[in-house]
Amino acid sequence: MLTTILFDLDGTLLPFAQDDFIRCYFKALAGRLAPMGYESKKLTDAIWKGTAAMIANDGQATNRQAFWACFTQEMGIEALALEGLFNDFYARDFNEAKRCLQAEPDHGPLLQGLREKGYGLVLATNPIFPLVAVESRLGWVGLKAGDFDFITTYENSRRSKPNPGYYLDILQQTGRDAGSCLMIGNNPVDDAAAQKAGIQVYLVTDCLENPQGLPIDGYSHGSFQELQSFLEGLPALYAQLAQVDPDAAGSIHPNDEKRIIRALEVFLSTGKPLSQHDRESRALPNRYTPLTIVLNFAQRPHLWERIDRRVDQMMAQGLEGEVRALLESGIPPDCTAMQAIGYKELAAAIRSGLPVQSGAEEVKLRSRQYAKRQLTWFRRNRDARWFEWEKIPDFSAALSFSTELIREAGLQ
Repeated sequence: MLTTILFDLDGTLLPFAQDDFIRCYFKALAGRLAPMGYESKKLTDAIWKGTAAMIANDGQATNRQAFWACFTQEMGIEALALEGLFNDFYARDFNEAKRCLQAEPDHGPLLQGLREKGYGLVLATNPIFPLVAVESRLGWVGLKAGDFDFITTYENSRRSKPNPGYYLDILQQTGRDAGSCLMIGNNPVDDAAAQKAGIQVYLVTDCLENPQGLPIDGYSHGSFQELQSFLEGLPALYAQLAQVDPDAAGSIHPNDEKRIIRALEVFLSTGKPLSQHDRESRALPNRYTPLTIVLNFAQRPHLWERIDRRVDQMMAQGLEGEVRALLESGIPPDCTAMQAIGYKELAAAIRSGLPVQSGAEEVKLRSRQYAKRQLTWFRRNRDARWFEWEKIPDFSAALSFSTELIREAGLQ
């Protein structure tokens, strides 16, 4: 059962011939660097060697690290200063390569329709470019980074196509099951390598990149128009869930993509509906008799004050820099990991151009709300034992209290 779709970019979502794109790309880049004294052939050769280093990367470094280590070996260590200029080129002059497009389709409605049906979307473009270069190319066909749940770039990847490990890394980073994924590409070597990772493959033939003339009959294939008809005909994931597990569907909102996909993956991996799986799990006898000890402040303002100090400490220790580095590495701000308290609020402030301190204040607010929910949850446990301290936590007294409870329970 399909839940997640991986799209290649160049030659698939972007209708162009690879050779045409490469010529446009290097012409524009050489033009940008020529005034700085860089000879075109030497620059091009160094970029190709850096690209080869990324293709050969076995996971020991990010592709970004592999590229610049090789590039500076060819051009000199001072060339490391070119990274900022390269990124500026990709944000501006790179758009000159748009001329190589054979058409300018607007894929926005197609992807929006898939998202509305609940499908997860991954941009599985060969990660030999930085995020800024990927974002520029997406704009050529009416797309943006936010249209995807995950995007592979040279900042966040350690392998490249056609290494099957590249696809295994995507599965690990997105938490997806290979059997529920479909890879859509245009290259029977690079994109079809997904099959070795257990992922289904569909090859788009409009701009098929197959210099070796490899047979493609072993893969689903067709024009982009045929692919679009297939994708538009896919059933909504919620409808599929309602068919195999109506009880779970009744308890999950139709727009809750993550829980829908989770319920379907449980069914695919176990052969049992999630509702049945949960009922059987609850029917099992408890393997343990837990001792729950809750530490709390007698006065709520003392807890709030401690939370605020903790957030201030996190900021002083570099939380802002960590969040900025994650965003710059290509991590989508709406991915699951970035929804954690602290990351979500600072990322929102940074991307909106707001003062970072406003994000820190939001972290404090969300942390206090989360603490309140935790206390409410523990109060539902009638067996929980509470230890409440005053403004200054008395850890020695808490230890004695907990040790005595453990002894009474016969635990060691």
